[in-house]
Amino acid sequence: MSALDSIELTGISVLAGTAREVAGRLNQADGQQVIAFVLPHLGVQQREAISQTLETLVRLTVGYQISRNHEVLESLVNVLLPIPVPEMAVREAITIRKARAEVLESAEWLPAAQLATLAGMSPVNPNSQPSRWKRDGRIFSIKPLGSVELFPAYGLDPLKGFRPIRELAEIITILKDQKDGWGLAYWFSSLNGFLGGRRPQDVLSKAPGEVVAAAADEAEGVKHG
Repeated sequence: MSALDSIELTGISVLAGTAREVAGRLNQADGQQVIAFVLPHLGVQQREAISQTLETLVRLTVGYQISRNHEVLESLVNVLLPIPVPEMAVREAITIRKARAEVLESAEWLPAAQLATLAGMSPVNPNSQPSRWKRDGRIFSIKPLGSVELFPAYGLDPLKGFRPIRELAEIITILKDQKDGWGLAYWFSSLNGFLGGRRPQDVLSKAPGEVVAAAADEAEGVKHG
């Protein structure tokens, strides 16, 4: 018998199922405290694995509070140990974080409210027009972790009321099967051999046709490996 088995831990149970199923069983539960986790759709095996893990964690936590037993503490530590992350994944995450930071520093990025102000739009619903432009493929956006959606200022034409540069839609269409918002941001901020070592974001407002041609060259190069 383990130290945990010798501890009286009555009234602890894990109820798993849909919200309706769990709600119907709560009235029959003896416990006075309830902690609920709302999860996306899971298979039966996934649900059972999570349920068992949570029940074990709760029993170990309560057991340690009751007994302060070394064996219970060791079991609790083992449950709480993080899953080892492969070194390659760590390096990849660091690389992505650095690349995204460089993108943010390389140009001006506007939240929808600021873009709406520049374009003279109604402040009542500032997200409306930028979202429509994005939906229509006229502009793209990125969303840094913990931030709001951001739009590239270099994609706007100040001479036309800060509307998206017309050729930007063509560029997005050319690259849409290969690059998402962040992918487009990386491409626009990178030195481009087709453009003589210039960055597409620096050329777009001055020679948008050249950037369209560079995008076509990029798409063709990716297509043929």
